[in-house]
Amino acid sequence: SRQAEDIVFGLRKWGGVQITQQELDEWLTIIEVHRVDAKVLAAMIRWKTDTDTVYQNGLDGRVVRVPPLVVFDTAAATFALESENDNAEVSSAISAIKYACSPTNTPLWIVSHTAKVQRNEIKNLSARGAGAWTGDVNGTAYVFRDEKEESNKRFCGLGKKRYVPLFEEISFDSTVHTVQVQHELGHWEDKSYRVGLCRKSSEEERKQRQQERAKEQTEDRVLSMKRQIIQVVFDLQKSGKNRISKRMIKEAGVTGDDGIVTGK
Repeated sequence: SRQAEDIVFGLRKWGGVQITQQELDEWLTIIEVHRVDAKVLAAMIRWKTDTDTVYQNGLDGRVVRVPPLVVFDTAAATFALESENDNAEVSSAISAIKYACSPTNTPLWIVSHTAKVQRNEIKNLSARGAGAWTGDVNGTAYVFRDEKEESNKRFCGLGKKRYVPLFEEISFDSTVHTVQVQHELGHWEDKSYRVGLCRKSSEEERKQRQQERAKEQTEDRVLSMKRQIIQVVFDLQKSGKNRISKRMIKEAGVTGDDGIVTGK
């Protein structure tokens, strides 16, 4: 819960989330649980649906029932399973909680770690453990890093889906903020908060951005080489060499990297 509290604090201070503590308490409930049977988790879903469902008036005057979003984070820390690799056991657990969600259409997210892969792409990603973790659900999404993007960026893209989404990917841009806080022992220390803001994204957008970045890098390299060549030619002429060949420029060490490389 401390981690969740830090996230909420960071969003309120630097992420533009402007709600009161009372509103936050009404919208967010954090319950620490240890690994329990799926039937207990199903009972918890029914309980939170009964207590936290809200009602909104639609444009046509109809009253719309909005159940809460339930998140289990993580599957390994929440479900009491003898083996997360046992398809029958995992399928039985998923069935129990789906049965609890179905009558009220209560949305449920289960956070899980992914199996290790060589390439961090959605088509290669899968939940760790039994195939039933993804086979018995309505949809999957994966958080991943694109090695060709900035290090502070993460992406979340849809995998399996039994519905037609409006879009299939979002990006997270994160920043780190550090403030002085007082330790419970009385001394002051630095504490860092990572704040991430999301927006709609797509694989096509990422590829286009990467192509544009590669083009800019090529243009910068060409410009750098031109500047180096001009400097080398100038230095060679200054030293009394009037006939300058490509070999002489190459031997001078023109690389296209930052900085001016002159002949010796």
